[in-house]
Amino acid sequence: MIDDDMLDRPFIEPDCEVIEAEEEAAAEPVTLSHVFRYPVNSTGLGMIGMYAGIPFVLTLSLFLIPLAPFRMGLFILVFVIKCIVVLSYFLYLTNCTRAVADGQLEPPSVLATSEDDTFWGLLRQCLLILAAAILCFAPSVIYTFSVLYRHLPPGDTFDVFLGLPVTIVLTFWGIFLTGLFFFPMCLLSIVMFDHLGALNPIFILGSVFSTFFSYALVAMLFFMPIALLMVTSVIKGTTWNLLLLLLLRAIGGYLLMMDAYILGWFFYKNEGKLRWDV
Repeated sequence: MIDDDMLDRPFIEPDCEVIEAEEEAAAEPVTLSHVFRYPVNSTGLGMIGMYAGIPFVLTLSLFLIPLAPFRMGLFILVFVIKCIVVLSYFLYLTNCTRAVADGQLEPPSVLATSEDDTFWGLLRQCLLILAAAILCFAPSVIYTFSVLYRHLPPGDTFDVFLGLPVTIVLTFWGIFLTGLFFFPMCLLSIVMFDHLGALNPIFILGSVFSTFFSYALVAMLFFMPIALLMVTSVIKGTTWNLLLLLLLRAIGGYLLMMDAYILGWFFYKNEGKLRWDV
């Protein structure tokens, strides 16, 4: 309803440049090529540099302290700082996913945080992400320990590598791969909602089947950087070259940022099918 006070207010013309910029940003499509280009900018490379560089400098400092008493104290301090750096980077990746889900094609500012940026709020986010991983992978772990706990029944056919009955091996891989398939959706759901209720199995199943073919492709793309990251970890375990370790850590940070983009890109493209706003 229009009243007299509203008519007396001065008319403010909209900023046409701002509107045009917003329309161009909304019209620009999010394509697969952006996955590889997403971390390649000042903000993304800066965060990767922090993720790889700070632990490198701290590790290097351990070799520069010859005194044993100081070395032990420095080792503990370095370990704590490394944990903080890794934690900060992973929380930044969640901000990247939310930003891409909103249609932003560039990594968010380092200063951009979530709604609750206190220590306990950040810890809560980490625990929620951990809960998503537990939901997906705990069944295979529980099954493995239950099999190892019991006396394995003798079988006619055994797996040549593990020495276990083929049925047990197939059951384990079936449970593990199922959790692996649902993990990206669980991770995306917990990042977007920031609530434990987002891990409701019925909700997750409905989200997967409503976007099944798109999600299957995205899940495959999601695990490609992780597979490459595992390969770099194997190489890391076979060498003591610090410069190579720095390079491998930077590659890992780059691949993880690609994964953050893939999840946000999936939501951006399939928001209507997911109907998470209902």
